[in-house]
Amino acid sequence: MADSEKQPSDRRMLIITMSALLISLNLLMWLYSQKDQPASPLPQTDSSASRGGETPSIPAVSPQPRIDHPILASSSRFQLAQTDPAEDLEILTAVIETYRRDHGGNPIGENEEIFAALRGENPKGLLYLPVDFPGLQATGVVLDRWGMPWRFHALSATNMEVTSAGPDGTFGNADDLSLH
Repeated sequence: MADSEKQPSDRRMLIITMSALLISLNLLMWLYSQKDQPASPLPQTDSSASRGGETPSIPAVSPQPRIDHPILASSSRFQLAQTDPAEDLEILTAVIETYRRDHGGNPIGENEEIFAALRGENPKGLLYLPVDFPGLQATGVVLDRWGMPWRFHALSATNMEVTSAGPDGTFGNADDLSLH
């Protein structure tokens, strides 16, 4: 009878040990997921400045270490003299797709907010584009090669249309460059 009494006790110990192991694993996974969360929300831009026709300035974001993403090596060609406008569009689309995979969705906002996120002002501090490149204005807006702001239109959480007005500087006609 000693053996039959021992089996339920061993089974109970195994169940307790396995339960403790699963709880520990869940706790570790939760702690690991929390390390990528920002300590505080990013500051919002002041929209009152845009009501008076002025361009709102980009808010100062507390410095956080920025980490070069592997795509930075190829994206640093964005808007250089050696690249053509179609290549700029391809680079920008690839950068946004990479951002989407890393962060679970498109960067959000207008031109300056999207480019700020791609230049490292994102929860993970990843640099997808250099911090400075041709077309980047002091306000944070990025202009295409013809002096017009790039336009972004989120078609869904996993698809974004990127458009340049093209050589004539007018959106919505045949010379626009667009990818999604």
